[in-house]
Amino acid sequence: MRRGVRPMRFRETALCLLAALCAAGCVPSHSADEAAVGSGAAIEGGILPDQEDYYAVDVVDADHAWIVGSYGAVVALGAQGGTAELRSAPIHEPLFCVSFRGPSTGVIGGRGGRIFRTTDAGQSWSSVAAAGVTENVLDFARSRDPHRLWAVGPRGTMLRSLDDGATWQDRSLGKDITLNGVTFVDDQEGWVVGEFGTILHTVDGGETWQRSEAITGLPPYVEDVSAEVALRVGIPPLTQDDLYLFDVAFVTPETGYVVGAGGFVLSTVDRGLHWTATRAGTRNTLFRVVPTPTDGLIATGVLGTVVHRRAEAWAADEDISHRIFTWIRGIGFSADGALGVAVGGKATVLLSRDQGASWERLPRERIAATLPGRSS
Repeated sequence: MRRGVRPMRFRETALCLLAALCAAGCVPSHSADEAAVGSGAAIEGGILPDQEDYYAVDVVDADHAWIVGSYGAVVALGAQGGTAELRSAPIHEPLFCVSFRGPSTGVIGGRGGRIFRTTDAGQSWSSVAAAGVTENVLDFARSRDPHRLWAVGPRGTMLRSLDDGATWQDRSLGKDITLNGVTFVDDQEGWVVGEFGTILHTVDGGETWQRSEAITGLPPYVEDVSAEVALRVGIPPLTQDDLYLFDVAFVTPETGYVVGAGGFVLSTVDRGLHWTATRAGTRNTLFRVVPTPTDGLIATGVLGTVVHRRAEAWAADEDISHRIFTWIRGIGFSADGALGVAVGGKATVLLSRDQGASWERLPRERIAATLPGRSS
């Protein structure tokens, strides 16, 4: 067992869930000895954009958004989602994260420590050495200075770039722990989250990291049972170490949110000195949480889960859950709210032009037409 933590039913349940999600292609493989992520529509060595799984999106502005997914798929959206073009990576392997500084310059990261960079809006890509790291690159974040980038992944992987992704320094923790999400509120203060309830905080630009331990509000057990029933059937107590956390977002330097398995949301209003656990109106695993331009929050997850936080309360978007039956892995908005994009399995691309109040699915025909030689 990792870290000497005793076996727990919730952890076993969570790991079984994650194994199932990996098999479905919505969660990256976390170590070399685990099952690899399915590579989507890997037919005859070519990308089929309307059949790939999409893992992440970066919305630069209303006219520029970038989507990455299985089998090296990279799709550029323009004109508030009215146009879509395939700008595939030079590999046929999953890409898990994307970050652009403006319409032309950006990086994409994926399996085996692969990072690629473009300065011409994806017309060409150069392979970037990831400081010898061979673990999956799962998430990117930019500091206030957009040339400063961070990347995280399994086995405590942390990478830092000070030159807009052209070169990378290995800042890994040296621990067998998967880090799933990263964000920075300025050039010095940042947050990383991952398995075993890990919440790490830096105030010196990543030179040192401290783990947040003060989490309150967790239910006694992962299941809604009495202490008597838990004792009788052997349900162990729920602790911070049992949490599997996927993403973190701060809306101010003081106020932040973390989402994870079981529909848990952890919130802080004092820069992470204390965290309070709730559920976002669902028990479905949540992969991503982002602020909306209207000072709300949206989180996405399995089974078409989209939950909104407005006026201190979480509510599920029933319209999406009734239409979308796959996982939704990534979501983002332009700063002015004119374009929102959410992406997921089975070529799911959702567009919002009203700051997330409603969503329409990008037709598969338009995605298919991104492939040269195919038209809608």
